[in-house]
Amino acid sequence: MEEQLKEALAEGETILWKGTAEPYEALDKTHRQDFIIKIAVSLAIALAISIAYVAAAGIANTKFLLIVIVFLIAGITPYNTIADGRRLRKVLYAVSDRRIFTVRDDVKSVEFSQIDCAELKRDPDGHTSLLIGRDAVKSKPTKWRQYTVVGPHLNDGENPVCETFSLYAVNDVPGLRKALAGRLPCLKG
Repeated sequence: MEEQLKEALAEGETILWKGTAEPYEALDKTHRQDFIIKIAVSLAIALAISIAYVAAAGIANTKFLLIVIVFLIAGITPYNTIADGRRLRKVLYAVSDRRIFTVRDDVKSVEFSQIDCAELKRDPDGHTSLLIGRDAVKSKPTKWRQYTVVGPHLNDGENPVCETFSLYAVNDVPGLRKALAGRLPCLKG
């Protein structure tokens, strides 16, 4: 990851800070309720589809493998809550004199000039995350991991502005604040 980060730097760009996510549980209290709701909704939809299929095809013509596939697909949606939590344990965060980065399988970044809103917020489990973009700042804590995994989302305007991006559960908040001081005037928290 360190090598990927070095290769992504522009000429003359320097790294001011590096960090990771602090230790956390994949199904902490912030994400547990969301996970349970996703399971319940997914299973209810899978059950409704299965009942409709059996009713339309008749019990004698029912292909039970299709019902199994419907339930397997339904299980994928809630799994992302756990998977995002696991993926983030292997993400490197960085701040240069020009951009904010996340590095895992690839390097994702957003330039300071594309950020018009940013805030450091704590979730119910006490983890502080850097939220970048108006939509990210307004979002529920259950979305913050996803914004880190997906990377920056910029609008399609003439001068693109970041709408969602985050550094989830930053392990060195004072170091991050110091690196961003004077570079990100919109930063709150």
